[in-house]
Amino acid sequence: LRLRMAEEGCGHSQVALAKQYLSENCCNSDQLAIHWLLKAADQGNYEGLEILKNCYENNRGVTEHNCHKIRSFLEMSQHERAARLGAKNLFSSMAQGSDFITTKQLEQWLEESLASSKEKEENSVQNSCLVPGGELISEQHMMSAASIYATGHFPPLLRLINFQSQKT
Repeated sequence: LRLRMAEEGCGHSQVALAKQYLSENCCNSDQLAIHWLLKAADQGNYEGLEILKNCYENNRGVTEHNCHKIRSFLEMSQHERAARLGAKNLFSSMAQGSDFITTKQLEQWLEESLASSKEKEENSVQNSCLVPGGELISEQHMMSAASIYATGHFPPLLRLINFQSQKT
C-alpha cells in the first residue's frame, strides 16, 4: 500500500518508504531510498530534503548516475524549489494528464491571472493582449522557467509569449 501511495505521489509515503529502505543498510536499498527522497523533496517535502542531504553528506545511495541530480537539487534555493513546485502544480492542473500544454493555454491562464490582479491593483496595465502561439511546453520547460525566474532572470520560455499592453 505504501509503495502504491508513493508511486501516486504521496510525499509522506515516499519518505516513509525511503526510511524503510535506508534501515536495510544495503547499497541497492540506499539507491532506492535516494530515488524516493528525490521525489519527495521535489514535491516540497522538507523531511525528505533533510534526509536526502544527510544521505549525500554520508555518501549513502549516491552513485555517478544520481550524484548530479542530488547535488543540483540540494544547491537550489528555497525560492527556486518553491517556484519549481508551483510550476509543476500549474502544469499538472493545465495539462490534465497530457505531456504538453500549448503556449495558447498558458497565455489564456496568464490573461485570466492578469485580469484578476487588475481588479486588485488600480495601477496595473489596463489592456493586455496576449498574442497566441502553438508551441508545445513540457513540465520540464515550466519548471526550468520557474527556476530561472526565481534567480531573478527572464526565462527563455517567456519569449514564446508576447505581451502587448496599451494604456487607455
